[in-house]
Amino acid sequence: METTIQIDPQVIKTWQEENLNQDSLRVKLQSYGWEEERIAQHLKAYLKAQCAKRQFVGCILLASGALLGFISCVLTLMNAAPGMFHMILYGLTSLAILLIFFGLYYIFE
Repeated sequence: METTIQIDPQVIKTWQEENLNQDSLRVKLQSYGWEEERIAQHLKAYLKAQCAKRQFVGCILLASGALLGFISCVLTLMNAAPGMFHMILYGLTSLAILLIFFGLYYIFE
């Protein structure tokens, strides 16, 4: 018979705030006398929460990069400030591409 292990989200959030890595967390939990199965389940939940946090940051970067790229495109096509045409075309577009790639990095790493 398999027992279910309850994982407290508040504990996971506390570990995230402490910014512990997996090895130090495993040692800490073993010092509490936890069973290996319970440690594995909690570490899995911790890693899942860490990935969710990184994906959220990645989505924010993607959205801001896409918005900045759209604004850059519209400003370039309107040519509202002819003296700033090259800065808008190359500067803002490059910045938008960088934000998008950083967002993709955070999502897919």
